[in-house]
Amino acid sequence: MAKMMLSIIVRCELTQERTLQITWMIVPATHRMIWTPGLAACLPTSQIYRLTSNMQIVNFSSMTERQTVSSIITSGENVLKIIPASEEIFARLQVWPKGVLKVNHEGKDKYLFVLQDQKDEVVGLRFHFGWHKDRDNAMKMLTICRLLLPTTLALCAKYPFKGVLLPCPYISVPEQDSHVGYILFLHSLAKFDGAAGLKPVPNWEETFGEGACAMIETFLKLNYEVWKSAGLPDRTIADLSLAYRSQSGALATDYLMVDSQVVCIKQELEEDNPILQRAAEAGLKEMYWLPLLPTTLVP
Repeated sequence: MAKMMLSIIVRCELTQERTLQITWMIVPATHRMIWTPGLAACLPTSQIYRLTSNMQIVNFSSMTERQTVSSIITSGENVLKIIPASEEIFARLQVWPKGVLKVNHEGKDKYLFVLQDQKDEVVGLRFHFGWHKDRDNAMKMLTICRLLLPTTLALCAKYPFKGVLLPCPYISVPEQDSHVGYILFLHSLAKFDGAAGLKPVPNWEETFGEGACAMIETFLKLNYEVWKSAGLPDRTIADLSLAYRSQSGALATDYLMVDSQVVCIKQELEEDNPILQRAAEAGLKEMYWLPLLPTTLVP
């Protein structure tokens, strides 16, 4: 595989809505990668929904009319078709312990991936690649983590995983000594042979379900291979520990896996979005779309 060299310029601003506003430009375009400069993405510092009398949980039957048209993403000769999620995909997501809800709030449908409710919070496995005293460098690392995720998941999808995996690039707060990496929210249903052939870690299997270790080792190994194939400097995992969403700063939520199916969970589909362009570049031919909001439910 040819090496892919990335040069990334990142600007970070804090908006009035208390979200991190990130604008990046990636140059030059190599390895058949064509990027649109000036892309902006928001990383919510929190996504909280209060269950009130005017918020009704409704059955998932079909997506709204705005969300029923397939999108075509192209990158060079690669073509990726993004299909609105079916009831079957939504049903398969229901193995998630806290549930995946469709609610109607003020006349609008919202799809909520629940990470925390009034009882407790879902734990994830978090790892990062060291600390950054310079926030700009930390933001560059976050962007790289997001861009390499589609290729990682395209490779993970070749393994017979059963369950739900939500891999989130994250950046810690406060800004001093930031660390950047991934937090994996995971619920596994069955054993399989992972990419690295490691023995199961009992604590991880108890926490995330049977077969979780195989999925974790597969993600770690393949993400590292994608990192190296991009021509990036070597890296070391500085931490590998259980952590909560509330402890992990700002998260980017672009994709998840349901069994061995990659699902785009972005709120909007933009054909010139580098995150989607990268999915096409990764060789994915077809992908479902369900705009999920990782959510905290409060009474």
